[in-house]
Amino acid sequence: MLKTNLPERFVIPPSVKTLFFIKRRPKLRFSSKWPPPELSEFFDPRTWDGTQALMTDKPEARLYHQWLEREGFISPSLLKNASDMLPQLRDDLRELEQHLMPRFWKLEQEAKYFQNLHYLYQWIFILGAFLTSVLAALSVLLYQSNVPDVWINVLGVATTVIGAATGSVSFLQTNQVPQKQWFQARNAAERMRTLYFLYIARQSPFDIADDQERVQHLRRMTLRVLRQRRVQNRASS
Repeated sequence: MLKTNLPERFVIPPSVKTLFFIKRRPKLRFSSKWPPPELSEFFDPRTWDGTQALMTDKPEARLYHQWLEREGFISPSLLKNASDMLPQLRDDLRELEQHLMPRFWKLEQEAKYFQNLHYLYQWIFILGAFLTSVLAALSVLLYQSNVPDVWINVLGVATTVIGAATGSVSFLQTNQVPQKQWFQARNAAERMRTLYFLYIARQSPFDIADDQERVQHLRRMTLRVLRQRRVQNRASS
């Protein structure tokens, strides 16, 4: 545990750090791009053919396996010996990593980006409305007191600036509709997740005897999800 020189009563207890409004607070900087910096060299969409995900001897591969496990997918790290993986399962995972997973990660990151943006706008609007009300009340209180006019003017300017910023955020939220974009991207990502497990289980629509045709059908299904998402993007813009 990290030691600090602060008195014990000033140390934030772990239970506070796990509170929803602390753990899920929005971030000012949140990228909508995949892959993240720590996987940028390993997960390169230009050269990714799915075989990299089956590696177990590289730190970058093990890090990628942690991302897979975090999202509930199958990774070689879950097996005691990756070489014991059934050839059929290995082939399925390679095809999924090549044709489906890059698109899933893109949609997953897009959904997280719009979720963060939605909550960021909400937090700014709530705090801005609260501060505007407080400053306006203080201005009225000071106006009725024997306080120099300069302080009343400062509070008036501050109230105007914060109110304008709050209104701008409300305008952005109305025009960018991040909540709608979040729901649509999340829906597309979860549809990709469904295709993943249907393919692994060889259930309809992937209960096809010919492996080559089965892979082609996987590609068609993933492209269909992406096309629908692009149509939604154009409709929202």
